[in-house]
Amino acid sequence: MKVGLFIPCYINAVYPEVGIASYKLLKHVGVDVDYPMDQTCCGQPMANAGFEDEAARLALRMEEQFKNYDYVVGPSASCVAFVKENHPHILGKRDHVCMNSKKIYDICEFLHDVVRPESLPAVFPHKVSIHNSCHGVRELHLSSPSERNIPYYSKLRDLLSLVKGIEVFEPKRVDECCGFGGMFELLGTGNYKNPVLVSGTDGVGTKLKVAFLLDKHDTIGIDCVAMCVNDVACSGAKPLFFLDYIACGKNYPEKIEQIVSGVAEGCVQAGRALVGGETAEHPGLMPNEEYDLAGFTVGICEKDKLVSGDKLASGNALIGVASSGVHSNGFSLVRKVFNITEERLGVHVAELGKTLGEELLTPTRIYVKPLLNLMDSVNVNAISHITGGGFYENVPRMLNDGFKAVIEKDKCFKKPIFDLIASEGNIPERDMYNTFNMGTGLVIAVDNDKADEAVRILKENGEDACVIGEIKAGEQGVALV
Repeated sequence: MKVGLFIPCYINAVYPEVGIASYKLLKHVGVDVDYPMDQTCCGQPMANAGFEDEAARLALRMEEQFKNYDYVVGPSASCVAFVKENHPHILGKRDHVCMNSKKIYDICEFLHDVVRPESLPAVFPHKVSIHNSCHGVRELHLSSPSERNIPYYSKLRDLLSLVKGIEVFEPKRVDECCGFGGMFELLGTGNYKNPVLVSGTDGVGTKLKVAFLLDKHDTIGIDCVAMCVNDVACSGAKPLFFLDYIACGKNYPEKIEQIVSGVAEGCVQAGRALVGGETAEHPGLMPNEEYDLAGFTVGICEKDKLVSGDKLASGNALIGVASSGVHSNGFSLVRKVFNITEERLGVHVAELGKTLGEELLTPTRIYVKPLLNLMDSVNVNAISHITGGGFYENVPRMLNDGFKAVIEKDKCFKKPIFDLIASEGNIPERDMYNTFNMGTGLVIAVDNDKADEAVRILKENGEDACVIGEIKAGEQGVALV
């Protein structure tokens, strides 16, 4: 049997670990399951808000996405009930394949009634329902009155704990009702003696213009998360939670849902909690179709484990970690070079193997988990996140006085998009390295005898990495040779 895992956007946004945990559990008990990362919303929030046309479009997209699976599994009883009972009403029909009550289950029902694995107990936790608390704060609670205040992720964690070898990150989001602030419980985040909080905030910049032209908004939130959490991780800190801010000319619910789904996906990739956000409508201040997106994150680190560059020494190896492309910087120049229009973005470019629009909208790589795993095993002396200003402005930020970074360009990762930008815009090489990441998203300094181990760990965590240079004594700065 083929199973499709359905995780509604409103669950993914509040408890991003639920989808991954559900997927791991189903895989563990031998289920052939797909977890489509580009899945749409089921339409429930739109229907609840009275946007019936928007809800119908979303419901239809979900129907098409999941129609070929033998079973559709959702994380909670209420979202499953909505699909079973409300989709036929929204769509004006009652015979669609996904509406077959024999095909769609919440995960506990599915494991108990369909899979029945011997490794799990015969009786599963209570099903869950979703409640909207005051001021729109979203919470997930068990339907059992005696357990009303136990959040869903705790019950899922209890279920997972019954299966040896499956773990799930538990964000310490506090579910007490407070309409004016997102809460996060520090107790349990680690055994810290002298904890330091590290904060970061950033936006996506004029990459948004590309999203506007393509009318594609479901990945730009990943960029927003990446720009914040990568910076915080460069200090050695583990990001704890994230908040987003969306300012728009007009609130189009389906567009906002796409933006937030990207933010939620970014939080999933970073393994952090999305504790809140704000959507502000600014009629007359900006065009109706446009918006701006910014984010904010807070991380934590033991004070004596902060990566500050104070342990940097001559002879340290510099490790480059590949980027996914242009990331989120230099887009004002990119748009000028390509004279970007909707038509130009849709042109397939042979050197890229895709359209220009697909290349430029590729989300920024999130390096949090690989960095944290690296720092668990190797002493990292300094880290630079290569963002706006390229090598020349970012690498010096990790250096102390008396040290310079010598980087061999031929050893750095190459991305065809940068050759294309340089040739089309007739841009000098130094200006390219002073604007873009040029294919390298991170530069990490470690002791020379730890370089091979560091590269191995990064590769084991899914990153392309290699030694690209070294630290030498000299005037603070970077030399590209």
